[in-house]
Amino acid sequence: IPTSVTEDPNVTFLPKLTYKGGTEGYNLEQLTPIHQVFNKKDLSKGGRYYCGISNLKKETRKRILINGRLTSEIDIRSCHLMFLANQENQVFVGDSYENPLTSREVNKLFINIALNCKSQYQMKNALAKRIEDLNCPFTVEEYLSFLDSKFPWLTKYLGKGTGLSLQRTEAQIMCAAMTSYMKQTKSLVISIHDGCIVAKKYETTMVDCLLKAIKDAFPLTKNEVLFDNVAVLCGGILYKYEEETI
Repeated sequence: IPTSVTEDPNVTFLPKLTYKGGTEGYNLEQLTPIHQVFNKKDLSKGGRYYCGISNLKKETRKRILINGRLTSEIDIRSCHLMFLANQENQVFVGDSYENPLTSREVNKLFINIALNCKSQYQMKNALAKRIEDLNCPFTVEEYLSFLDSKFPWLTKYLGKGTGLSLQRTEAQIMCAAMTSYMKQTKSLVISIHDGCIVAKKYETTMVDCLLKAIKDAFPLTKNEVLFDNVAVLCGGILYKYEEETI
């Protein structure tokens, strides 16, 4: 993907990607191109999409333009938990990362740790260290007890290295959605792990592509309400950038 960047939105570049405003100087040509990373030489695990742009701060990514136009970042909220819920025919109500014990960000971090660790011993040690580092007012046992009460179907996936398999599912869904989007719009899409940046005018098209890819990945799911919940979460574009039109 040819990329370029400017701090002046009035400067025209032949490449599709530019940078609007701000004091930082970014050369997108020097950022790592979109690629997949697999683990343990096993193509059935890992495969998550990475690129240099995904390492930029969210506030910086807000100023990326595609063909000189504003962009939207669309994210599959609670991505890996949602995949597991589909497998278990469970429905999410509200924000699945909300936790009365701690903040949403910390809870999301802890769940990802628990899903990525390969043993119960490794998981409990990793959680204990983070709890101590962050000075959380609860123990590992109390945190795991909360998870079990909120997601009783999730326990069997913790401390089992489930994260790599979930990343493969995520990558397949994102690949299908991005391919469909580009065929329909002929417009650039930038992968951000379990989300993407697209031209704002095509944000609803990307949401539709994501929903179809999710449904295709879980064809045997009996609980259709689950997809309605996902549609609401995906369709509520997490990052609304600027309202003006370029």
